[in-house]
Amino acid sequence: MLDAGIGQIVSSVFGYVSIACWFVVLMPQIHLNYKRKSCEGVSLAFYLMWSLGDALNLLGACLENMIPTAIILPLYYILTDTVVLTQFYMYYGNRPVGSDAEQQALLDEETCQDMPAESHSKSHKWKWTALVVVLALGSAVIAAYAYANSSHHHFMHAQTLMQLDI
Repeated sequence: MLDAGIGQIVSSVFGYVSIACWFVVLMPQIHLNYKRKSCEGVSLAFYLMWSLGDALNLLGACLENMIPTAIILPLYYILTDTVVLTQFYMYYGNRPVGSDAEQQALLDEETCQDMPAESHSKSHKWKWTALVVVLALGSAVIAAYAYANSSHHHFMHAQTLMQLDI
């Protein structure tokens, strides 16, 4: 087994190498979005959930006083999430001309006859937004419950050790 000093150095080196590898993960998507001036084919719901996960990851790393690399990575991800979400906002109206026609052709004819394409699109977005909000709130509740039980468990364990004079 490595001694504590060398183990910490190795852990830090691996953490920084991991950050270097993960640094480029979203760069091709960000560049493609910028080049096309569109986020066509990129899931907004995915990035919203990913952003929530990154925020919770950062919160957990800070609460547990983890090593700097475990805090730097979610900070960087939050930055790249912000860039992609900003691209969604900026490029929202820049969709390829054929995309509405293609979507319309794929929908059931009866549905399309009674509902304008614009209305269907807005309805679909509201459903996704509602799903994302429910998942986000559910994740937050689960995280809060886990944190509360973890804190309670550590408190009870420390209290038991104090009673046993350990």
